[in-house]
Amino acid sequence: METTNNQCSICEKEYVGYGNNAEPINSGRCCDYCNSYEVVPKRFELLFKNGELHSYRNIYNPENRVKSNKKRNADED
Repeated sequence: METTNNQCSICEKEYVGYGNNAEPINSGRCCDYCNSYEVVPKRFELLFKNGELHSYRNIYNPENRVKSNKKRNADED
């Protein structure tokens, strides 16, 4: 695997590698940290909205995007 530095579309820190799909937070790529603590929880929230199981299409609906305001500290790596 080629090691390339990329910028996370959520926390804006650099990460190495391919990154992760940042949907539904935004349409870019994100680091592993933001994927675990921002993206995956938001996907579950959209799947189980109002206590009911919804279509996975809710996750990828641009109307459900919520730009995270979280900026990671250097000590969270």
